Amino acid sequence: MHVLVWLSSLLCVVALLVMEDLFSDPAAPILIEMREIDDELASLAPARVTPAVPTLGYLSDYWKSPDVSIPVDIVLRRVAKLDTLMVLPVAAVDEQNVSHSFQFPLRFTIELIAADGAIRMIADYSQEDYPTPGLEPQIFPCPPEFEAQTIRFTNLRLRKNPQEASENYFMTLGEVFAFSGDWNAALNAEVRTESSKPVPLTWHPSFLVDGFSNYAPVELDIDRPLITILTRDDELTATLDLGKQVVVDELRIWPIDYSSNHSHTGSHGQGFPLNLQLEAALQPDFSDAKVVYRNDDFPRPNVGALMKAVTPVTGRYLRLTARDGYQHPGNSNTGIGFAELELFQKGKLLSRGISPKLDATRGRYLKSRLTDGFSKTGRIRPLKNWMLQVARRAALEKRHADLSLTLDSVHARQSATLRWAGILLAALIGVFFLFFFISRYRNEKRLHRMRDDIAGDLHDEVGANISSIAGTAEILQESVSDATPKQNKLFSDIIRTARRTARETNRLIQFLERRRMDGDLILQMESTARQLLPDTEHQCHWQDAEVFNRLPSAKKWDLLLFFKESLHNIVKHSCATKVTVEGFVSARILTLSVHDNGTGISDNAGTPAHLKLRARKLKGRLSVQSSPDTGTTIRLVMKTPRS
Repeated sequence: MHVLVWLSSLLCVVALLVMEDLFSDPAAPILIEMREIDDELASLAPARVTPAVPTLGYLSDYWKSPDVSIPVDIVLRRVAKLDTLMVLPVAAVDEQNVSHSFQFPLRFTIELIAADGAIRMIADYSQEDYPTPGLEPQIFPCPPEFEAQTIRFTNLRLRKNPQEASENYFMTLGEVFAFSGDWNAALNAEVRTESSKPVPLTWHPSFLVDGFSNYAPVELDIDRPLITILTRDDELTATLDLGKQVVVDELRIWPIDYSSNHSHTGSHGQGFPLNLQLEAALQPDFSDAKVVYRNDDFPRPNVGALMKAVTPVTGRYLRLTARDGYQHPGNSNTGIGFAELELFQKGKLLSRGISPKLDATRGRYLKSRLTDGFSKTGRIRPLKNWMLQVARRAALEKRHADLSLTLDSVHARQSATLRWAGILLAALIGVFFLFFFISRYRNEKRLHRMRDDIAGDLHDEVGANISSIAGTAEILQESVSDATPKQNKLFSDIIRTARRTARETNRLIQFLERRRMDGDLILQMESTARQLLPDTEHQCHWQDAEVFNRLPSAKKWDLLLFFKESLHNIVKHSCATKVTVEGFVSARILTLSVHDNGTGISDNAGTPAHLKLRARKLKGRLSVQSSPDTGTTIRLVMKTPRS
């Protein structure tokens, strides 16, 4: 037995150590964070990326060494207090049609330079490699109090092109946005660099700030009309009355079609005007008109809006003249078309909801849609906020992926721990069951011997003595010829009590030997009442008597003893003339109540200890209410076992 105790203790310690990791649930905080990320992702702008842009950005020269210093200066059109700088990588598509960043610098610095030559560093990766970025905007906060004239991006270490066998090192940058509030101060800025490989309509330093990027701030809305303006005229004029004199410094025109995938085919930019002119005037007849923007032979945009910084001019009336709409090869339609016209002042949209006057005569158009805030595919959102959300989404998705890998590792470790815990638990349960059955067997064996000893002693000693008392009392009664009536009554009481005690003793002996109580409990309780209250008026009222009789044998015996103890107390102490017994069952709750009209229980006496003991054994609740005027009520409440 001692060996089993030591073995079980050892297994408990080992099991606790093994299962500590399991029950600490290391996956819980990971799952909570992943749910929080999912909730935030649902509220962010979708990151719809496409490389189908008219210009890609800036491409450096090819170098044979990676450690080359390449400064790229972006000279702003106006001094600006910047708060956020965004640098977009160039998007490339591999053989599996998967987009990825292309040749983003490995080491670099970014500085803001004021007009007086003061310099403020905002990014320093001169001593460590910049992590390989995705396609999302790379965010660099700026000191808002600093008045910047120039943004200097200096490459310090290039990446090797993995798709080329030769040792060529170079860098690319897709687009730079320099925000002051919602205003992109870098749009159409002057870009200066001594290292560049221009490719017509693809790579050029100026393409770094032309506004074309892999992202367009548009939320898909398929319920919107597909076309705003599509006319077969060779020229289209749209005139807007802004309602008051304002300064206009930026123009955006959205094409009819724009790609939300990686395809370069289809009718993207169909009808987009290749020649544009924007005029501003204070007079409605444009007699004082000034040309603020003119473009000849502009390449059609595949994706996003044409964004142009124009010469700041004060005006109320704006006139846009569009000519020579782009015709996609194989498309027989001719004419001019675009989806949205936007005019800005330092990032503030001026034209939203102002319906223009159009002079088109052929085709179909909805002029109210031209300034409603919708492109061909959906609602247009503020550019800066959209880009920040795209960057935030990328960071959250990366974090979510990392957490998912961590969660897989945790689950694998938990699975292994669970297997070991199961083995140890099974062994522990086996040891405990063995210990339990051995102990139970020993206890049962000891109790059986005790029952036999007690039953034998009761039969041999108590039973024989009680029978001897009864016999002696009978002989004594017969031998006393001149006994008084009081003496005869006393003899009869002794004989009756001895015989009753002998019967109860025999019943107890039978219970100990068979460990069960047979017979009808209600009948035995009523018989006990008649025996103990022969001269006292008593009544017994029962409801659901079958429930009393379905009680386990041990509980029936204990309940009978409780009842008998209650009656004994009445006979010995109450001086009662009437006793009422009630027993009923309601909702699996059994109640036994014994009431007498006696003198009550004194304050010093309290509740009889034997009754308390019997009630605890029955797992019941005992209550005693007593007063000299109303007598005493003993009530036992206990649960009945399920059928």
